[in-house]
Amino acid sequence: MSDLTPKERMQIPRHPMPEQDPNKRNKNFLEVNSGYDEKLAVEEADRCLRCKKPLCVQGCPVSIDIPGFIIKISEKNFLEAAKILKIDNALPA
Repeated sequence: MSDLTPKERMQIPRHPMPEQDPNKRNKNFLEVNSGYDEKLAVEEADRCLRCKKPLCVQGCPVSIDIPGFIIKISEKNFLEAAKILKIDNALPA
């Protein structure tokens, strides 16, 4: 996990989720979003402000430990991140 300050975290540019071109996806049943590669996933995780009262958990319909998940992504521990998602949601997407 990086030791960035909240101000530094806010300076990290947001990366849009890579996805299929609309003209290709309208002819198949594959996932629309193709996901981030490792570098972009870690960079996006490093954007998290590490709030003391993370409202993202309250706002999540299945109350996933989003901060815990994001920390594991920033540490490149993707298996543990997936385990955190599956604690409260059998079908994470």
